[in-house]
Amino acid sequence: MAAEWTYLVALRPLHFAIGLQLTNYSTQLIRDRGEFGLTLCDTSLAPVVDFVGHFSGADTDKSRICGVELREPVVTTTPTLVGGYLNAECRVVSVVELPEYALIIGEAVWTRKDKAADHDPLIRHGGMYSLGQEIRRMIITASATGLGDGRVRVCATAQGADRDRTEPWTITLGSTGRLLHTAKASNLLDTTIEVPAHVPGDRLVIERPDCRSADVPLPEPFRHP
Repeated sequence: MAAEWTYLVALRPLHFAIGLQLTNYSTQLIRDRGEFGLTLCDTSLAPVVDFVGHFSGADTDKSRICGVELREPVVTTTPTLVGGYLNAECRVVSVVELPEYALIIGEAVWTRKDKAADHDPLIRHGGMYSLGQEIRRMIITASATGLGDGRVRVCATAQGADRDRTEPWTITLGSTGRLLHTAKASNLLDTTIEVPAHVPGDRLVIERPDCRSADVPLPEPFRHP
């Protein structure tokens, strides 16, 4: 079946969760067998996903779909599709009962990853879509937290900036333009600065040359909230 609600929920060991209607044919099969096969599809499998999402295994033998090849199981007794960018054989470890649905959590006991297909995953959101372009807004988002004794912790992200490339960050006092701190960092900044006397309602200006700057209010007084 096409399980649109499929999630990676743990890494070591690898666990997946799938959300299925209680009335689905596959839900009962998984409950009875205590295992399931999982294929995370790339865009080449869109026609197959469309078919298996519209017909129940109770009414048609999906293993005989034209153009579909099943991979013999390695650890469990449940096959997976040949294709996709990740295949996993999973053993059920938990079932969470929800209104009209079950959230089935399985531990992956065997996996296979196809790096060639990894760049083009199939995304289901009403229709079917490819991944599209990376979002790169090049905007700084920041916060300032008082630590006491005139110290402020500044945390900032530069969304869209190259995480492997360092750029100069600057923090200045908004009312005077006084430079308070400089740092070379990638797309994340986490630093503690000393703030001199300033006017009430003052702000910090966080900048780097490749992104839109951020203004954040100074916490008053400098203490934990």
